[in-house]
Amino acid sequence: MTTAEDPMPGTASRTAGPHDGAGAPEGRTPAPDVAPATPPEHGAPNPSPPAKTGPVRPAQATGPNSPDSPPSPLAPYERFLRTVRKACDSPGGRAALRQGLADELASPWRLYMHLLPHGTIPASPATRETEYPYLLVACLYAVHDAPNPRTPAARTPSPKPADRRHNLGWSYARAAATHAMRARNAADALSHLAQLDADDLYRELPGAVSLLRSHGVPVRWPVLLRDLTRWPTRAEYVRIEWARAFHAPAPMSEAKPIRTSEVQPARAPEAKPTHVSEAKPTSASEAKPARAPQEKPEKSP
Repeated sequence: MTTAEDPMPGTASRTAGPHDGAGAPEGRTPAPDVAPATPPEHGAPNPSPPAKTGPVRPAQATGPNSPDSPPSPLAPYERFLRTVRKACDSPGGRAALRQGLADELASPWRLYMHLLPHGTIPASPATRETEYPYLLVACLYAVHDAPNPRTPAARTPSPKPADRRHNLGWSYARAAATHAMRARNAADALSHLAQLDADDLYRELPGAVSLLRSHGVPVRWPVLLRDLTRWPTRAEYVRIEWARAFHAPAPMSEAKPIRTSEVQPARAPEAKPTHVSEAKPTSASEAKPARAPQEKPEKSP
């Protein structure tokens, strides 16, 4: 006989808790008591998450030489000029390139023999016509700017990357600014070159470059090479770039310095001497002693 105090068969006895009678379904364990989160006080800063620790990466440099910057349009031409400088480091290579300009590139195979061991010619497609501007600029550099490898300390450090605005128009503008050429003559020479086709430009360019370099006017070889490779198909764009560079205002540093020896102090106007009649000095021997006045004899009566 089962009493009221005995549990039902098959059920476990449990102690009544505070959640008994709260509507919890039978057979499900009630959720543990969790204290509610205390909201932050008004005006107090929110707690920040813990800072992550780890190696600090250095800030990446930005600029034309940084890895993230786009490649320069002069990059392949700068690379070829490094090849030319390496070829000119030997006496035979420099002599072969200089002789190539004298022969008007009639036998280019000698140029290839000295250039290709140090690099390639980045012409596409690799034909005689597309590689001609590269050989021409290589010979011009060997004649005008390559140091003699036989002299001590002839090797010079690599130049800084060229500015694509420093084209032939810029060179002729410097010639006019430094009074190496008259401004009118510089403009006429640039206009004459700009009106030529590719073959005539290749033929007359050595003389024009020789005149500029004889006056100490620099020529940026990578920029010149880039313009020559674009001339057969984009000559009109190159002409406009030359005109803009020629008429761009030159910085004050490009003005011709005045030597101290050339500056002469201004002279004050000299007063014209007034002619005053002066007595002619006489020597002591020429001076005659003054005679005393003679007394006249008295007449007797």
